[in-house]
Amino acid sequence: LGRTTCAYYMPGDTTVVFASTHLGSEECPPTPERGAKGRYVWPIYPDFDIFETDLKGNVVNQLTNRPGYDAEATLSPQGDKMVFTSTRTGDLELFTCELDGSNVFQVTDELGYDGGAFFSPDGEWLVWRSSRPKTEEDVKKYKNLRTEKLWLILAVYFTSIAVGSCMYYMFCVKRETFVSTLSKLNKMANRVAKGL
Repeated sequence: LGRTTCAYYMPGDTTVVFASTHLGSEECPPTPERGAKGRYVWPIYPDFDIFETDLKGNVVNQLTNRPGYDAEATLSPQGDKMVFTSTRTGDLELFTCELDGSNVFQVTDELGYDGGAFFSPDGEWLVWRSSRPKTEEDVKKYKNLRTEKLWLILAVYFTSIAVGSCMYYMFCVKRETFVSTLSKLNKMANRVAKGL
């Protein structure tokens, strides 16, 4: 029922975390048309919330319950934290929380999309997709799409930060490691893009 996305096994492999629009409607929301030149557009359905379900599809817990988009959840390898994307502050930002949805912490706070986050193997870092509209034209496009509850890939960067840090403070926390990690991620992304 509804549209679902971003499923991830919870510790113990007996339940799954996922996002769904089923509380807003049993019907799937409409799929948006592609952007100019056939560009992929991701719908930011405001009915998306994050749930935990057993392996038979029975919802056992609702982990988010705020107006707006809550989706794209993944778990730390240690099984103690979750990271997700939300519009609860008005833009697409990253948040972390406990596996029961408590202790929500805002990670990012800059205009543009932040999502698709994953924890590093040691659970100390996050890496995610981000876009930062810089020109007046790009900011206008981004804000217009957000008004329509859509996200269009204008430019995507891979970004990383120490868990528990706020994006504003990222250069104050493990700066050398951050720069080294970001450099490696960008090299890896370039290799993937070239098919190497």
